[in-house]
Amino acid sequence: MGARGEGFPWWVRVLRHLGHAGGGRATGAMRVWLAWEAFWVPRLRAVRPGSLVRYALGTHHGRPVRLQDGVLVSRGDRLLELHMDNRTLLRLASSGFDPFAADRLGSGELHELATAIRSGALGPVRALHAVTPFAPALRRQDFEVRPVPHTVAFWFTRLYMTGLFALYHPSGWAALTPHRARRWPSEVWMSRERFLQRMSATAPPAVPAP
Repeated sequence: MGARGEGFPWWVRVLRHLGHAGGGRATGAMRVWLAWEAFWVPRLRAVRPGSLVRYALGTHHGRPVRLQDGVLVSRGDRLLELHMDNRTLLRLASSGFDPFAADRLGSGELHELATAIRSGALGPVRALHAVTPFAPALRRQDFEVRPVPHTVAFWFTRLYMTGLFALYHPSGWAALTPHRARRWPSEVWMSRERFLQRMSATAPPAVPAP
């Protein structure tokens, strides 16, 4: 990150001094990120054992959201919240990270998720949603990408995700650039109907077993 952390926001410099991080390990106060992951990840459902995509079922609590296909997501509607498994990302990175292979893996798992939604196994899902720093990967799957408001709550989300990046990247804080540090996460959406149509219109990629 440079001798004095030139070009980085002040809070990144503070995080760096909280402890070392990288390769799924941490020291000092950065172990809080490990503790939170240990608490949170088991509450997410894996699409398959060792999957890149995990998810949780929740309820929309915000203002109504009108999606591009006209579907209105209202307060109380059931959402499928998408997450990426950082441990799987670390495993992929440790074996020579191939972004196209990660895309194929994630795409195949989204097809499996569509099968579960279509069968009714996940209940009356209204839309899929995520807050993520990996919006370009989901945009390639035709998800709508929207900027998040620069509120205090999303600032803490940004701080948390920056710590996760350092925690799980093999090079730790050294891999963080000023440009990446200054980026905010994005919000992604897709209605249930559009998602199922999208998955039906494309063949799942051939992905070797993990």
